[in-house]
Amino acid sequence: AIDIIMGEGDNMKKAVPMIFFLLSVISAVSAQQQAEKTRVALIPISFSSDDQYLSVASKTVDSTLGLVLGMSGRYEVVHETTGRVPENLFMYCEKNAVPNVIYGKSFYTDDGKIAFELSVYNMEKKGNTITKKETAESVLDVFSTADSLTLSLAESFSGMRMAFGSVRLVSIGDRGAYRVRIGESVIVPEAEIIDKVLAGKRDIEIIQERMFGPYTVVTYQI
Repeated sequence: AIDIIMGEGDNMKKAVPMIFFLLSVISAVSAQQQAEKTRVALIPISFSSDDQYLSVASKTVDSTLGLVLGMSGRYEVVHETTGRVPENLFMYCEKNAVPNVIYGKSFYTDDGKIAFELSVYNMEKKGNTITKKETAESVLDVFSTADSLTLSLAESFSGMRMAFGSVRLVSIGDRGAYRVRIGESVIVPEAEIIDKVLAGKRDIEIIQERMFGPYTVVTYQI
């Protein structure tokens, strides 16, 4: 923590430039860290507009992909909101300064099973460099299949070994409004178990909502 003592006269005049200097340094470091990350666009998984079950399954894939890529610390995820794959992906990448686009679809197979297909388009290669497909054998397998496919694609794309772990929060004091920040992902849990955390070393931050704004209670590494 940095304590800034406000005084009078010359001391006060010296403190103000120092505050602005500290803010400038923090902003510059944050911008540099962001610039070092690879931008990747994530287009929502397409599905039959009248099928609620495919809608839920597809949104699960979308959120898990964003979570995994964000927690990896390597990517700046650009969430496309149109829900449509651009006709010309090369022009889309060029216009939005994203070298890679992830998109896909969920659909029913001829025998009534739910299948997922995900692809990665690379601007430099001018085509898809990765395509992954998986089919859920039963309705009960849909979400585990979606997670498996997401991790498989993320591993191929990033070159990292990926797996999910979980974090258990144990409250030993009075309950209050708080947020849990793991890496760069902010999670607001209603339960005390966060069951999707990318395995590896992660910085965890407990942020409490107080009268004058958020306050970081504790920060440590898990």
